[in-house]
Amino acid sequence: MQNNFLRSLVELLVVFLILLSIFMVARIVTINNLIPDAYSSISQTEKLLYWKFSFLFDLKTLTILLAPCALGCITCSYSKTLNLIYCVFSRYFYTLAFLCSLFASVCNYYYFKTYGHTFDVMIMGLMNEGFSAVVISIWDGYPVILIILSLVLAAVVFRFVHSKYLQYSKTFIKDVNRSKPLIASLILIILIVWPVLIRGGLGEFPLRRTEVAVTTESKVNSTVANGLISFFWTVTHLNFSKTIKPVDLEKLENSARYFDLPFDPKEPMLSLKQITGSNESLEKMKPDVVFALMESMSTDMLNMDDPDKFDVYSSLRNVIKLPGMYHFNNFISEGDGTIDTLQRIIVNNGNFLDFSVSMYARQLFRTSIALPFKAAGYKTYFISAGMSTWRDLGNFVKAQGFDVFLDQNDIVQAVPDTEVSTWGVYDQYLFEMADMILKKEKTPVMIFLLSVTNHPPYKVPENYPHVPRAYAPVDKKYDNKDIYDMYDTFHYANDQLGKFVSNIVSDPARKDNTIVAFTGDHNVRGLNVYNKVQDQIMGHQVPLYIYLPEPVRKSINGFHFDSNRFASHKDIMPTLFNACLSNTEYYSLGCNLFDSPEHCQFNFAFNGTLTVSDDGLCISEDIYYSETHSYKIDKTSFRGINEINDNSKVCDIGENYSDLLSNYRAYQAAGAKQ
Repeated sequence: MQNNFLRSLVELLVVFLILLSIFMVARIVTINNLIPDAYSSISQTEKLLYWKFSFLFDLKTLTILLAPCALGCITCSYSKTLNLIYCVFSRYFYTLAFLCSLFASVCNYYYFKTYGHTFDVMIMGLMNEGFSAVVISIWDGYPVILIILSLVLAAVVFRFVHSKYLQYSKTFIKDVNRSKPLIASLILIILIVWPVLIRGGLGEFPLRRTEVAVTTESKVNSTVANGLISFFWTVTHLNFSKTIKPVDLEKLENSARYFDLPFDPKEPMLSLKQITGSNESLEKMKPDVVFALMESMSTDMLNMDDPDKFDVYSSLRNVIKLPGMYHFNNFISEGDGTIDTLQRIIVNNGNFLDFSVSMYARQLFRTSIALPFKAAGYKTYFISAGMSTWRDLGNFVKAQGFDVFLDQNDIVQAVPDTEVSTWGVYDQYLFEMADMILKKEKTPVMIFLLSVTNHPPYKVPENYPHVPRAYAPVDKKYDNKDIYDMYDTFHYANDQLGKFVSNIVSDPARKDNTIVAFTGDHNVRGLNVYNKVQDQIMGHQVPLYIYLPEPVRKSINGFHFDSNRFASHKDIMPTLFNACLSNTEYYSLGCNLFDSPEHCQFNFAFNGTLTVSDDGLCISEDIYYSETHSYKIDKTSFRGINEINDNSKVCDIGENYSDLLSNYRAYQAAGAKQ
């Protein structure tokens, strides 16, 4: 029996070292290929901390993963029957553990390459994506065949080596001292050391996720954890986010009071209630409203434009110069993914990641952006270039009060010769559909458009001319082999948007009564070049353009415009409500950007990671940043300058606004505690 135990123990240790090597090699490859500059910039002390905690997280992961085998080592020493059972079990379990560790490491590498960080809750959303689109995107974007063949080959080699060890160990173990005291001591060591490794050490607290913050370089912190534990955290986060608990009214009141909002415990929603000004001109005019949420419309990419050498605007160039076109440059996305941003805008209340597939997706929220338009007599459309089943978006949008939801299938049927890309119809057909509705409808309409073309895999229609591209500043800034394909789709999307807006403003029947607004849902994927903490603002910067026909602009009382005003997605719909609706109620946590800043309590730009106001830029402490950073802000460049040791005001604004969003989300979803 002692032979069985020793053979099993050595087998366990060998497999443990193999899996540990997989995690370490994957980490080294990630550092060398994806973040060499960021890693080189950290101090030697930070590097020591990096490898210390990387090693601890790997030990923690493997002791959890291989715990059944550790117990099996002990039990197999008691009888031949248990030993036979364990031998069969371990043979398959070790192979499975090897494949899972290797597969998770490979997937984690490519996920990091695409999104700039390891697994997070966004990956769980793939389960709700269109299956064929996900498969095509993965097939086009990654060396799938090579990965599969490599995994199969690695599994075969592992099984071969494992079987050879089992044969060799029968002879080897006979020559080892296997006295009962030795066996008892080894078993005792396992029983003591294994739980300690699972805990992550003997410190006051067990090893926690926050321990990955070993430096101020977020991308370095993101690689501390291995692929398996990152995936585990993702699943855990998803499970915790499935249920929203009723809010404590005292917390809700404290959130409201911080921003000087009135609060009535009997009707807490009144704190968010606003009414647009009474305006007879707008009542008679009732201009149509078109809002386009453009996939990956990045300010950073727009800033690379050179009309002669590197055109990215195409027909949009003349559109943004139109009289009545207002550009808000100091603008950031509130979410960092399409569905995240989309849901924040639709429900006009943040912190709703994957809300459309949650148990609350069918609830009608009073903050829904469709309701004020419907109350004013508008017909509300939501048109997606993708499928309605993506994140169950069709049902979610209808539950929020939109009259009509149209998707890829509807566009294919309505627009002749529509071409379909990986994620849906190309943008030109989305805009053709919107154009048809604007011409057809006799009642005022509000149309929400969701584009999909500027998304991996980066492709444009076959008959669309590719723009010759070779531009040193782009090559120097971006180390990405797909960068020119990315700019091709970016150019295409801007071109189609520009043509759509041009059609409206050149049409005598529509140019004076159609408001058009467009922005990006988030920065473009794969441009992970923001290594300095204060430059992280670039990773969230998107443009906002709003076109107001002259009659509409003249009818707006107290019109005020500041292109450098700090703003974010929270401010879009309040601005549009006030630009077209008269004496209409709406619920909002944002500002009317065509009104004076002093008239709004939320005069700042907000993203879950950062807050920007006249008081500065605050980048919040989270799992990737070891501490909160604050900077003075340059309004002209929209960049953080001169780090401030104590700038609690803007950080307090961000923290309290996040609480406000969370508390009102909880109140709308689950009510108040009784």
